[in-house]
Amino acid sequence: MSSHKDLVVVTGASGYLGSWIVVKLLNSGKYKVRGTVREHDNAEKMDPLKKAIEENCKDNYEDLEFASASLDDFVSIKLALKGAKYVIHVASPMPGSNTKDRENTLIKPAIEGNLNVLKACIDSTVEKVVITSSGLTVCDHAAGDGTYGPETFVEEHKDLDDYSKSKIRAEAAAKEFMEDLGEDQRDFDVMFMHPGGISGAPIVPQRKGDTIEQFCMILEGKVPGVPQVYYPMVDVEDTAEAHVKALEKGVHLGRYPLCSDTIKMVEIVKIIKKDYEDIMGHKISDKEVGKCLVWLGSWFNSDAKNIYYHWNINARLDGTYAKEELGLKDYKTIEQSIVETCDFLIKNKLCKQPKKPKDTEDSKEEAKE
Repeated sequence: MSSHKDLVVVTGASGYLGSWIVVKLLNSGKYKVRGTVREHDNAEKMDPLKKAIEENCKDNYEDLEFASASLDDFVSIKLALKGAKYVIHVASPMPGSNTKDRENTLIKPAIEGNLNVLKACIDSTVEKVVITSSGLTVCDHAAGDGTYGPETFVEEHKDLDDYSKSKIRAEAAAKEFMEDLGEDQRDFDVMFMHPGGISGAPIVPQRKGDTIEQFCMILEGKVPGVPQVYYPMVDVEDTAEAHVKALEKGVHLGRYPLCSDTIKMVEIVKIIKKDYEDIMGHKISDKEVGKCLVWLGSWFNSDAKNIYYHWNINARLDGTYAKEELGLKDYKTIEQSIVETCDFLIKNKLCKQPKKPKDTEDSKEEAKE
């Protein structure tokens, strides 16, 4: 690793967003990067990541190293932050399949992760921490249609899904922790990034993550009806670039919503249907489902309950403030981001295409044999 560049620690460096942040940092030529993962010596998991990052780097791959760290292990985080000037804290638990104990598997780990990172920065070399929060803490669906910016902080209520609760509580806990430190004790700044739904080609060709899985299901014709919901969206590269810019221009306790535009789900499906239905060979439905059907499902399914809560509420995330304050270029259009996502998934054969019937003549020859 080069010695004249400031060190940035990126938690969750193997993830969809984290890996892109690593690439953007390296390609800036300004930083050394230490990415934290759960098992940095696991070759089966790390080799594809290292290969993909190197392929997307210009000339600075030698400025990258990895370390093992876990959100619930303060000591591992403290060790990972040794010598760092900056921290970009992306790692956060995702909903997963365990729906019975979300308090302990999703919400508490998100809070603990934020606090462990901040505690590890006390009396250290760290000067700035960028935390990945979510547009879910900014877009107030309970308030109805409207445009929401950094001044809005969504308050928790009973209809919120657990992932939203985890982001709300984790950000609130981090803010309270920093305010309790006081100016005389605080020797580092903290800011929060609030991306909408993230799309775009991943670094590593894996069918992994909610966004990628959702796109794959549409491409495979496995979405028979489209829910009437709106999504604030932003490209993964724009999101990563904003995190890097925040190291230089972000202000203490600043909140930076990131969004290209807000789009209705059916419009996403129509873009995919227009460009990929013939290529994939699956029938892609762009018919919207009725609210009554989703209401019935909401009694038995947490995803349906979440959709029902967001039903037809056009809560728009305003990405203008972050663009102006951080000096970002124009956001990539949603359509371009969707197309790049689908192209990547198809190119890397991450979506299943229907089996083509064997040629009739070949079948006859096989029958003779």
